Amino acid sequence: MIMSFIFTLESVEEITFLGICQSQTVSDDIGDKHEEYTLKGYFLNHRGIRLARVVIEQMATHINGSWELGAKMTALVVDDDSINQTIHHRLLEQLGIENQVARNGKEAIDIHCSGKKFDLILMDRDMPIMNGIEATRKLRAMGIRSMIAGVSTRCVKQEIQEFMEAGLDDYQEKPLTSAKIISILHKIHHSGSISY
Repeated sequence: MIMSFIFTLESVEEITFLGICQSQTVSDDIGDKHEEYTLKGYFLNHRGIRLARVVIEQMATHINGSWELGAKMTALVVDDDSINQTIHHRLLEQLGIENQVARNGKEAIDIHCSGKKFDLILMDRDMPIMNGIEATRKLRAMGIRSMIAGVSTRCVKQEIQEFMEAGLDDYQEKPLTSAKIISILHKIHHSGSISY
């Protein structure tokens, strides 16, 4: 069985180490089974998505703050701007998070009505047809328990509060960066909302 973990090992100024640890049961020459652990990590520069990959062998018992994931993490990017869609898609992809795009709140609702679920939803505030506030309210009314993070250029306290009260778990100001996504992932970890 392969188990995956995502955790931050060390943060120094603007550099964060993000690792994925895999555990696999293997048999040795005499038939005894044991666990093999492989830790694959990335050093992320918070000013961009440039990654320098490192591979380290380390026992999982020596890793503090491990976060077990039963399956590959998934995300939905809800944004009407094609540039933002591309940036957010690539940021998530660089972190190993499978994701798809919805162009407005209604599309996000329709995707969930089709039976799909996500660990994380990145929700823009201002969109045509259905904005992020209305979409967030509807998703919560549908019983969707995914982590919903609002992503917007709005910085007025009252506007952010209105968005949060719709049912957000987190709010991040655009532009979105790897560091901001990692911050959201930590909140998913601590809240235990990785499952639906």
